[in-house]
Order: sequence, then C-alpha cells, then structure tokens
Amino acid sequence: MKKIFPIIILIFIINVPCQSQDLSIENQLQNCLYESFTDGGKSIKKEINKFEKFLIDKNILGDRSGKSYIEIYRKIIEIDDINFDINYSFRDSIQKLQTFNMDKIIDCQTNLLNSSKFYNSKPFKLKTVLDSISEWGNISPSIISKGILSVLDKEDFELEYYKFKALVMLDVTNSNISLSKKWIKPDIEQYKNPFKIHLNGENQILVNNEIVTVQILKESLRNYEKSYKSKSVIIFKVKRNALYKNYIEIQSVITDEIEDLRRELSFEKHNVDLDKLDKVQLAEIKNIYPRKIIEIE
Repeated sequence: MKKIFPIIILIFIINVPCQSQDLSIENQLQNCLYESFTDGGKSIKKEINKFEKFLIDKNILGDRSGKSYIEIYRKIIEIDDINFDINYSFRDSIQKLQTFNMDKIIDCQTNLLNSSKFYNSKPFKLKTVLDSISEWGNISPSIISKGILSVLDKEDFELEYYKFKALVMLDVTNSNISLSKKWIKPDIEQYKNPFKIHLNGENQILVNNEIVTVQILKESLRNYEKSYKSKSVIIFKVKRNALYKNYIEIQSVITDEIEDLRRELSFEKHNVDLDKLDKVQLAEIKNIYPRKIIEIE
C-alpha cells in the first residue's frame, strides 16, 4: 500500500484566499493561486487541463465532471489505497513555469481566514474534518477519502478549486515520484548561525545533523526563530531522491511556525490579528520574523 502522509491533509486544508468579496470562497481561493503567477494563471490553467486530459486518456478519470472525481475517492475507499500508475509529474510541469510567487500566496492567505464568510464555508468544514482526522494519528487513504466525501459532493468537484486539489493529491501520492528540481548553489558560508534542516535519501529529517521527528523540528525551529528573529536564516538541504511529499511537509512546517510567530507578535504589539494590520505594521512584523529559506542539495 502506498502510504499517505499528512501532506494529503495539507493539500486540502491549506487556504489561499484573495480579496474579492463577489466570488465564492472556493473561487477566491483558486484565483489567489492564479494571481500568484505573472501571467494571471494562464500557464497553470493550461497545465491543469493537460494533466486532467492525461488522467482521462489513462482511464484513471472518467471525464472532467465532478461525478468522475467522486468516483476516484470511492475507489480509494473501496481498496484503501492510492493505486494509480501515473507516469507523469504534474508538479514538475508547474515548476517549469518558473513564474510562481509563494510569498504572494501566503500574504493573500491572511485576507479571509477570520471572516464570517470563511467560517460558514465548505473549505472551513473540510478543514475541520481533516484536522480532526490528523489528530487520530492513524491516517489511511480510506479514512481521508471518507472525510473528504463527508463534506464534498459532485457539484463541489465541478469547481476548479477542488479539482486542483484532487489532481495534486494524485500526483504527490505517486510513490514513484521523487524530488527533482534544479538547485541553486549559494554561498552558505556567508550566513551566521543558520538553522540547518536536512531531508536525506531515506526521507529522514535531520536538524543540525541529528535525526528528529516532525514535532521536534517544529519546536527547534520555533526556539531558533525566537532567538534570532530578523537575523534568522534557514538552510534546507534536500537529497534529490527524497520524496516530494516529505519535502512539502517540511516546507509547511517552516511556513506554519513562522506564520504563528508573526500572528503572536501582531497580538502582542498591536492587539489585532495579522489581517488587521496596515502595510507598515505588517512589514514591521515580517521584518522581525522573515521567511528566509536557502535550499541546497
């Protein structure tokens, strides 16, 4: 059985809202992704359509309808496995676009998370269900799929937001896909007292050359950021054959911990959440807790 890691939970609960109030929450989330590309999302839309067509041609997906996406999850529930032979890397095709701005997506995220509109939405209900599943500790493909289908129906999977998440899930759970990307070779010696994370070829996490759990990674990173603040630098070393889902899990830990520290500081200094700060205040918070990550192989 292919193992499903918490990355599947992450794929579905991560929210990237944008500012328009005239669209549904789901459309706002997806538009925020599109707007993080310099071409307004034209290139990634093309890759989404291409991957969807590939899955249809391989008889993995019946057609482009929401009903066909529901059938994929029902099959996963039936066999308790992600058992699709996909010799295709959706994420590689997106990486090659080279126009994606992760900071823009994360900044966009803060605009809607605390609104009443979000708390009454299906993305929030889905997040609640999957948060609960992740706390059980015994995560399986069947349990996650049941959680997803307890909230979403075929009409929901007519929306690009849920389709995209399903396509990403099928891609990253393919155990034959490892991490392949072009790495820069920065002069890391210029950085004083960096926080060093290593994801090795056995998909073990090391912090300062010691094997750690994800929980210890979180705690160590938080302590480091509190100590060094604006001078903090994270050196993230990744072996080329490490699994992409483990790479994304570590990236998520880094993002979440820094975002939590920013939020705590916002309340401490201004007694409001991040999304209530003006541009000057937000820039001040981000300067105190920057997100500076240097990736090396």
